[in-house]
Amino acid sequence: VKMDFPDRELEGEWLEQKVADLSDKTAEDQMENQELRLAILECLDQLPEKQAKIFKMKTIEEIDTDAICNEFKITPSNLWVIIHRARTALAKCLEKNWF
Repeated sequence: VKMDFPDRELEGEWLEQKVADLSDKTAEDQMENQELRLAILECLDQLPEKQAKIFKMKTIEEIDTDAICNEFKITPSNLWVIIHRARTALAKCLEKNWF
């Protein structure tokens, strides 16, 4: 199944919702969710290390923007560029390898 997102920003939001909602499903969805979770983790492993770590901290661990910026010594603008690039790369990876 190929996912086509009319608004490229929505693909990032969809991805983050799926990551956040993986544990909030019925038993019937668990197998598919586990497969998606593994696919997301595999795609995260393909990102540059810094990009993957920042994406996980912001979107999965929900760490505050200022804390991430301080840790990596980057600006909030740079943080959002990194998050956007990670979203785009993850969406492409998932489209290719999971859907």
